[in-house]
Amino acid sequence: MSKNLFVIGASLLLTALAFTSCDKTNKCQNIDCFTPPQQFIFDIVDGETETNVFLTGDFDRADVAAADENGDWENLQFLDYGDTNLLVLPEMGWNTGKHQYTISLDAETEINIVLEMQEAYENCCTFFRVIDFDVEDYEWYEVDNSELVRVKI
Repeated sequence: MSKNLFVIGASLLLTALAFTSCDKTNKCQNIDCFTPPQQFIFDIVDGETETNVFLTGDFDRADVAAADENGDWENLQFLDYGDTNLLVLPEMGWNTGKHQYTISLDAETEINIVLEMQEAYENCCTFFRVIDFDVEDYEWYEVDNSELVRVKI
């Protein structure tokens, strides 16, 4: 009988230790860590002078629209600085997978963008990775490793 009590007691002790010890399987419990996708900010410039096309008057901001591959309108905003007008698409990048976006500057001028995003998890944190980004038909570059994409029209 005492042997059975010993086995039961040892089992209870091991069970209690298993539930109260360091929980390695759920190390992220009570940790909220989330980094949203980067913002996509565009400086659309004249291909020869690299002057912002909205400052030169080549295009009117009121005519600008953006849509995804399904034709759904994308929210857009302008950031005004003394020597430039930057176009921001704040919702671009939230959809994972490969997507196409079109920025229409007027009835004839479109900028087509391919973006592939991936949601990733590391060290208890969720964040987004850019897998592929390209501006089709126009020369472009990222300005000094920033979120600013300069597109030459």
